[in-house]
Amino acid sequence: MFGPKIDRPHSNIRNCIIPHELFYDIKNHFWLRDEKDGTWTIGLTDMAQTAGGKVLHFKPWKRGAKRKANKPVAMLEAAKWLGIIRVPFATTIVDFNEELLENAYAINQYPYTKGWIVRIQPEDETKVTDHFLPGNDAAKEYEKNFDTWGLADCVHCLGFEV
Repeated sequence: MFGPKIDRPHSNIRNCIIPHELFYDIKNHFWLRDEKDGTWTIGLTDMAQTAGGKVLHFKPWKRGAKRKANKPVAMLEAAKWLGIIRVPFATTIVDFNEELLENAYAINQYPYTKGWIVRIQPEDETKVTDHFLPGNDAAKEYEKNFDTWGLADCVHCLGFEV
């Protein structure tokens, strides 16, 4: 099996990379990274970039925008998918990845690094980790449900990096 070399703890399920240090919304196939300053970065999983195909457009909400629970924080259009990223708690948009405005395909190439989508700050002392699965648990759920959810083995585009 070919794939990127990864030096940190991760799972590889049917060629899909799941870094363990992240938290996951496995239903919607996005990840969150704790930035240790009260903010969280969000990006698409390897499964999402495979299933959706080439990401064509990225539309974030403005910096400083306050979003209610379950309201969109970003929208993406891919070859096979039009998606909205939303979180289950009130949040403020702290930043978004400006590079994606010119090259949304970076989400496919660098789903866990340079292809990050938006950075948020949860409101009201929300405990983010109560809403998402840690990497090890997410990997087990993906492995258990891969076929049931109709996911295909991950395909990595030229230049793919973790």
